[in-house]
Amino acid sequence: MPELTKEQLYIILGVICVILIGCIIGVYNQNVAQKQSSPACRQAGPSSSPASAVAPLLASAGKPAQIYVHISGAVVREGLYKLNKGDRLIDLLKLSGVAGNADLDSVNLAEVLSDSQRVFIPKRALAAAQDTRISSPSSKKTEKKSSIVNINRANEQEMDSLPGIGPAMAKRIVDYRKEKGMFSSIDELKEVPGISEKKFEKLKTCISVY
Repeated sequence: MPELTKEQLYIILGVICVILIGCIIGVYNQNVAQKQSSPACRQAGPSSSPASAVAPLLASAGKPAQIYVHISGAVVREGLYKLNKGDRLIDLLKLSGVAGNADLDSVNLAEVLSDSQRVFIPKRALAAAQDTRISSPSSKKTEKKSSIVNINRANEQEMDSLPGIGPAMAKRIVDYRKEKGMFSSIDELKEVPGISEKKFEKLKTCISVY
């Protein structure tokens, strides 16, 4: 076998190097193509970004909670209304409408409503014509006995005028009304601490909630 020259050896080594480099490049390109076509790469896209995953949560968090409130009394449309949590009594009255004889001075229009709350809007009491009153002492006594006190509107002095109700009890009734809301019936007055059944029997002909 003839002996190869240095030039021939260099040529053979060069060819071998080119072939090896070509193989390495081919294997690398094949691996890149497989990675790009794999399921993990196909799933990575705009739909799986953190922002798109958080977006529905932000949308639901921005929606206000809703409550149901029942309103009756001196309104145009009594019934159950759906409101947003944090709405006030004035917002409810915009939906139900206010009757012409509503006594809005006895309610808190800025009151924040709560779920399952019942709201009662009282009517204004008709003012008696003072020029038709008889000024004799006997007629004044009769008038005082026959006057009806609206326990949803009366202040402490008016409560004190009721039979068997002193200043302390009058304040207790007014405080109960501020805490619990308007009385829905005169029987509810018995829930005030200190109003016994016997005392209520004396009061029931002298009081009203309208």
